Amino acid sequence: MRLHWKLMISYAAVVVLVLLSVNVFLSQALRAFLVDQLADRLSRESRLAAQLWQPQERGRAADVLADQIGQRLGLRATVIDADGLVVGDSEVEYERLAELENHATRPEVIAARQGAVGRDLRYSASLGQQMLYVARAIDDGRVVLRLAMPVVEIEQLQSRIRRALVLSSLLAVALALALAYGVARYESRSIDQIIQAARDIAAGTFGGRVPVSRSAATELLDLAHALQEMHVELERRSGLASTEQARLRAIIQSVPEGMLVTDTRGRVLLANAALLRLFSVADWRPGMAPVELVRHSAVEEAIERTLTAGTEAHLEIRLPGPPERHLDVHVVPVLRDGSLCGSVSAFHDITRLRRLETVRKDFVANVSHELRTPLTAIKGYAEALIDGALGDRRTAEGFVRVIAAHADRLANLLRDLLDLSRLEADQMKLDWEAFPLWPVAQSALDSVALAAQQKRIATEAVMEDDCIVFADRKLVEQALTNLVDNAVKYTPEGGSVRVVAHRLPRHRAVASVTARRWHGEMAEERSEGDLASAEVVLVEVADTGIGIPSDAIARVFERFYRVDKGRSRALGGTGLGLSIVRHAIEAHGETVFVDSELGKGSTFGFTLRAA
Repeated sequence: MRLHWKLMISYAAVVVLVLLSVNVFLSQALRAFLVDQLADRLSRESRLAAQLWQPQERGRAADVLADQIGQRLGLRATVIDADGLVVGDSEVEYERLAELENHATRPEVIAARQGAVGRDLRYSASLGQQMLYVARAIDDGRVVLRLAMPVVEIEQLQSRIRRALVLSSLLAVALALALAYGVARYESRSIDQIIQAARDIAAGTFGGRVPVSRSAATELLDLAHALQEMHVELERRSGLASTEQARLRAIIQSVPEGMLVTDTRGRVLLANAALLRLFSVADWRPGMAPVELVRHSAVEEAIERTLTAGTEAHLEIRLPGPPERHLDVHVVPVLRDGSLCGSVSAFHDITRLRRLETVRKDFVANVSHELRTPLTAIKGYAEALIDGALGDRRTAEGFVRVIAAHADRLANLLRDLLDLSRLEADQMKLDWEAFPLWPVAQSALDSVALAAQQKRIATEAVMEDDCIVFADRKLVEQALTNLVDNAVKYTPEGGSVRVVAHRLPRHRAVASVTARRWHGEMAEERSEGDLASAEVVLVEVADTGIGIPSDAIARVFERFYRVDKGRSRALGGTGLGLSIVRHAIEAHGETVFVDSELGKGSTFGFTLRAA
């Protein structure tokens, strides 16, 4: 009897829920339909009203036009200028227009300025009711015409329909209760048997047949048959669940990078998001061949070997760039009860590791070469002195000068190497202070004054008094001196070198630096906290020198990179100056840049936080 009442209440509850859902749906659908109809009407009327606008209408003429439109259409018409100010309103006197709020942030106005017909339904605090707003851009987008209408009629109609729905719903509930009472009394016995069978299935004691009377309703007989089929299906899915658990264990034990799961036929079952990012694949589907995702035949061959022999496979693949990437791939078989049921492939990006190995090898080779050249010269001239050149004072003096020059070169190289190693290792603690840039620029120019005078190169620093930066003064001076020194070295006789600085907002600096032919990441994009200050000082060192080939511009800040190796060594460069500049500036969270044209000169520069 208790089940009987439960079934009856359940049937009634279902009917009530369905009726409530239908009630809510119909109410919302009707309201949406009526609002859409009203919005379409306002849109058509705004298009017709827009034809009354004349481009020269401004001031009181715009308010008169709004009044005319409002009177003809029986609506509230508003004219809004490009700054969001109300210049005409059919409900507000012209003298009080200045008291109205700025309408630039209204949703319908924003949509109208973007070229659409803007609409918004919201509560108006000033009018105390829901209003529908429709806005359209006119006068080539310089002016927005907005029409507004209260939706009180829609709410009244909706209220009447809602009452009718409620009454019909109550009647339906009463009928449903009566029907449910009769059906529940008749079917409660069979339902009790089915419930008991379901409990037996959950407990694992089901005998394989639901004891339902053949006189029961067809639906209950179907339900009993479905329970028996469900029991069979659960048995089958239990085995599948074990297989899936084995696959998941293999995935968890693999490297948590890009992962690819295949079945015994080598077809893809699962590909995670990391794998899709590695190979720039937008989507995948089960059943694809691995080569369709990874686009590398060696990976598919490794998967086939694993599925054939049941053994792990390990390989390294290279993905052509730019940028070129290296991946370490580990393929393992998935076993269940000793039987092979698929494979899992893990992809680990080792590009950075390979790049570091290459940098290390290049660094050792470059340092060895840079040290060998002056040491060979020093050793050669020293042996010449030992072999008898000491007797010729003039020749000996020349040899000693050469030895001293190469010793200075070694000292400069070691000094630059130490500075660069500290900067790259982030071991240098910055001494932050606010200081004017002019004395630093002048000091850098003074350091090359003799060399510039010998080559008749004109030097100057151009900057305003507000170029005050917040940085490490020594690092900034070192970076600026290196740039000025390079500019003088690679500028022919009679040229010029200028140091220019501007104080400007960071977003303008971002735009200026981005327009260069090469630049690092701006602090606005990669800094944290207050590192991305509102203003920066943009420092440029411009020369009229030999310039840099376009294919070499992106590499000039690399260690030991020289565009013209013979000329650079002849001028006494270590190949580390620009690399030190880059690391010194990036240690401040700022960026370096270069723009150059072969034969016409170069402009190197960087940004600094404005104090």
